[in-house]
Amino acid sequence: MKHLKSFLGTALLLLATTAQAQSTYSWNASQWTAQCGTFNVVDGKIVGTSFSWGCIQVKNTTPFKLPKRQTFLVIKGENLFNDTNNPNVFDINGTNPGLKGFTINDAKTLAYVDITSILPTETDSFGNTTINSFGVTLDQDGENETKPTISSIELVAADWIDLSASTSNVLVEQGGSALTTSLSTTDTKKSLSFTATAAGEFHLKFTPSSSVLHNNSQVYLILETSNTNTNVAKMNDLHVGKQCGYATNNHDNLQYDLNNGHKIHIISPLNPEVNATGETALMDLYYNTSSFSAENLDLYLSSAEASEVNIYRCGLYNLAEVFKLYPELDNQNWKFWKPGRLMVEKGKPDWTADGTIAFNNTSDATYTTKQFAAQVRGLGNLSSYFTGIGLWNMRVNESESPMKEDIFRSFSNVTRIAFKDHDYKYFPTMNAGVVGYNIAHQYYQYKDGVAPATSYASPTTDGAGNVPAASLTRQFVAGYSSLILPFDVTVAEQTAIGITPYVLNTISESSVSFTEATGTISANTPFIVNVAEAGLYLIPSASTPNIQSSLSDYYTAGEGTAKFVGSYVQKAPDGDYASTLNFGLKADGSEFARMGNATKTSYYRAFLALPASSSSRQSIAVNFGDNEVTGISTLNHEPFTVNQFYNLSGQRVANPTKGLYIINGKKVLMK
Repeated sequence: MKHLKSFLGTALLLLATTAQAQSTYSWNASQWTAQCGTFNVVDGKIVGTSFSWGCIQVKNTTPFKLPKRQTFLVIKGENLFNDTNNPNVFDINGTNPGLKGFTINDAKTLAYVDITSILPTETDSFGNTTINSFGVTLDQDGENETKPTISSIELVAADWIDLSASTSNVLVEQGGSALTTSLSTTDTKKSLSFTATAAGEFHLKFTPSSSVLHNNSQVYLILETSNTNTNVAKMNDLHVGKQCGYATNNHDNLQYDLNNGHKIHIISPLNPEVNATGETALMDLYYNTSSFSAENLDLYLSSAEASEVNIYRCGLYNLAEVFKLYPELDNQNWKFWKPGRLMVEKGKPDWTADGTIAFNNTSDATYTTKQFAAQVRGLGNLSSYFTGIGLWNMRVNESESPMKEDIFRSFSNVTRIAFKDHDYKYFPTMNAGVVGYNIAHQYYQYKDGVAPATSYASPTTDGAGNVPAASLTRQFVAGYSSLILPFDVTVAEQTAIGITPYVLNTISESSVSFTEATGTISANTPFIVNVAEAGLYLIPSASTPNIQSSLSDYYTAGEGTAKFVGSYVQKAPDGDYASTLNFGLKADGSEFARMGNATKTSYYRAFLALPASSSSRQSIAVNFGDNEVTGISTLNHEPFTVNQFYNLSGQRVANPTKGLYIINGKKVLMK
């Protein structure tokens, strides 16, 4: 009798109770509970005791992180049966992808399938995607009712060798001749073997039948081998629609002897001193895309002698993944080193010693922000042991523009980030642990959404002095935004990063005008900024910052009954502004809009406050010094209609003639 393959609620459903992010994610029997049906745990294995429609379904609903890369789902057990519909993946993040095509070994003890195509699209800054739920269906044998037993379910990263279906997907050449290769498999892990004809360079190229997915944190090419040396090691091409690699440059590599008797080669594809064309192509990939698929991998290594060469692993990884694969590297003062080039060191002794990852440039070279971002992202999701990142020996090229993203946002354990001098200005971050190294200062880091008093109470220092500096980090929309800061800022430093500041010129109950600022804007002055491009910005203090240690809730600009008010609090306006008509700049920066009675101001924002006697007015015009009316805001809840006309001063016109008017919030020329 054929069994109906159904994924309905009567199947045996198992729920994982714990999970944590790791490059190979696995569950065991102790992590599952029965949602419906029953099972017993026997010798650490899940043995179903009741089934529906001949199926058993297992499902994890505890969110976890998984690197977005080529990934196998691997199920181990006994009596793993394969038919037309099952096994299959019936759930990923609440969607049924219906992924089938499992490979099951002859002993029916191993079932696996490539799940890369169904991984979620969005990733964090380390290339991790979030799995909120994951479910798999297995069958019992329809012929003899043999029930499957599950000993483990895991998600395993697949490398270039694993994805080579046969030796036809691998080319090895030495001395101009192709060598005979063989592949051996243990579970899903494959290794490559061939016999070198002599000691010396050999060419290795992988061309799987389908492209191989990588994420932009995987900046280290890892090769685990035997009978190789360091005479030659270079990645000639990671082919992503075009050649990306070192076409002519022989690139030395790091090599360690592993406890298992193998050797490990670590090549950094993004090392700055490489072939210029290859570097640019790779850097663009790693900086501009969160993930990418490569058609082939072409590299050169060197055999130590004329004997068998084995390659056990060949793939791209970030540093955290390397440490998980090879814990023995994590247990020493690990370095990625090349004379005169970039180093990554564990445990920099002259700073916080253990628990620090430090980048050390041993030459006088400067670096682009792209190179900074790629190398920092390449650290990956480091363990809680690592709490510091040292960048004090990296120097940013002065021609670079600041970044507009937070490259440190996913470092949940990092509480201290040290930059060379004032290089922190190039890297806005919401992490409060930034310090400028060797500039002898106390750095006050104001962050959007965090009360100013909190930021002032926790300055960072390099330990060498107490010269003050400050900054605000904030995500801006493109266009106009309001601002107030507890320190002095220079207009020149703002315009240099694409921000044009405007200060109040005149304000009345019917209109308000701003003029482009010059020189220095003093602390506690509310002002408007026009931001050319949306993104995360760091606004630095003036060299003499005049940081305000004690702040009132509000500071005003303007004389008379109408005020422009800066706010350091996150609450509905109170005190003098509890009964005024208040207008805040819209989130998209398009215009000032009437604030409701319960509408809260935000830290480091500003609003317009008009006397209650102005309630009869219908609108207010806002001008930025060039007769450009940027917004008209309704003072009550009366909507605009097509027969409502306003002049450029914001006055309603009952019978418009020729001229420029505001209709429904837009300028219209009447002829």
